[in-house]
Amino acid sequence: MRLHSFVLILLSSGLVETGCGTRGSVSLNSPEVEKQAIIQTLRDWSDGYIKHDLAALDRVRAEDWTYAGDPSGALLTRQEGDRFFQTDTTRYLGWDYSDLGVRLYGPTAVATGRERIRSENAGRQDSASFRFTAVFVKQGSQWRCVASHSSPIEAGK
Repeated sequence: MRLHSFVLILLSSGLVETGCGTRGSVSLNSPEVEKQAIIQTLRDWSDGYIKHDLAALDRVRAEDWTYAGDPSGALLTRQEGDRFFQTDTTRYLGWDYSDLGVRLYGPTAVATGRERIRSENAGRQDSASFRFTAVFVKQGSQWRCVASHSSPIEAGK
């Protein structure tokens, strides 16, 4: 936990390069406006799945985005996620967020919450819920996710 806090302090101070340009090149609005922009980015991301739109996903995920949440413990890169998405036969029917929270650290933000995903595959409808964490960096005028993680929530919880 201590290391996590230290990394967030470094990122928010601009002492570490985050891929969002040089320090001072990012313009930030009021915290509430930025939080709403991140929530909209999450919705754009889920819409990309629902519309099966890889370009929409790539607008939200940074080039070096990684995902941790595979039960095997594997870390998924954006390129691996794209390959999977292009061959995935799942049809996403809905994506609902709840318990959303966004914490800002300058041009870096951490979003947490619950997501319920409704899908259909091979004629069978399913629903699953997850607890997620996503780290965003503001690149130019756009928030982009650099890392995300999700853990399944047991049915009925």
